[in-house]
Amino acid sequence: MKILDFKTINDLHVDPAEFYGWCNDVWQFKDECILPAKVKMWQGNSGRYITMPCVLPQLDIAGVKFIARNVDDREGIPARNSNIMIQNCSKMGLLSVCDGIWITNMRTGATAAHSFLNYKKSDTQTMGIMGLGIAADAFMHFVGNLYREPMTIKVLRYKDQAEEFIKRNSRFSQFTYEIVESYEDVCSCDVVVSAVGYARDCFADESVFKPGCLVIPIQTSGFQNCDLAFDKLIVDDFEHVKSYRYYEQFKHKAVEVSAVEKGDKPGRVSDEERILAYCGGIALHDVYAAYKIYTLACERGVGTDVDMQLPTTRFWIEP
Repeated sequence: MKILDFKTINDLHVDPAEFYGWCNDVWQFKDECILPAKVKMWQGNSGRYITMPCVLPQLDIAGVKFIARNVDDREGIPARNSNIMIQNCSKMGLLSVCDGIWITNMRTGATAAHSFLNYKKSDTQTMGIMGLGIAADAFMHFVGNLYREPMTIKVLRYKDQAEEFIKRNSRFSQFTYEIVESYEDVCSCDVVVSAVGYARDCFADESVFKPGCLVIPIQTSGFQNCDLAFDKLIVDDFEHVKSYRYYEQFKHKAVEVSAVEKGDKPGRVSDEERILAYCGGIALHDVYAAYKIYTLACERGVGTDVDMQLPTTRFWIEP
């Protein structure tokens, strides 16, 4: 069994195009996998634990991601942390325990970038971003490396986060940046990206969103009014959105990414269509990426190998 910590994974320096390709691979075999909806357990008002299991028969592996958000966060330590376990299916054997922080943020950025690259309208000129933490940076990591067209990015002012976000992402010279003052300024762009963790109300009236706009809620809250007003919703997996407040009202106009990728359903059909993309990533992305990273680590001889000292006989309890 191989232990892969955050530094070991980070030091692999996985190319963004390669990681993006891993996330896209998932859509081709998602329908053959076992993917229960995630299980959420709450601790007080802000603490929560989330378990995300899945089985990938074609790779003969099963995996689970465990996420924790601590009630009492230590300064400088990410409030949300996670770990991923990969198990062989056909024979006894734990393959790996991986840090999930790197994988989670990168797959979130990659899947959000997939929504941008595939569902934006053809004449996109502006993108608004709010919630300027690590998830937004991961999104920019993929968009900046994979999309070379000029675009104006409007970032929502909050403390000094807008200035710092622009500084961190100034390496992408194809983009120009503008700091704006309100949710409406962000939501009136051609593409709207939100990594805001919590929203008490909707960010803007549905009339603010332009014809042809694409909304990508990396974190899902704040756009419930768009569920009803928009022309199409694109989702990772129906089972994962059935608990949404307006699911019964919007399910007739919702399609899964895998159906679009396979050509069974259309994605964007016109530059007037307003699209909401609930595509933040699913457990299959995490486990598949962890398996790919495990494979890379084996090839490069990195990570910590641990012998689990499994029993060698069926009856091992000593008298």
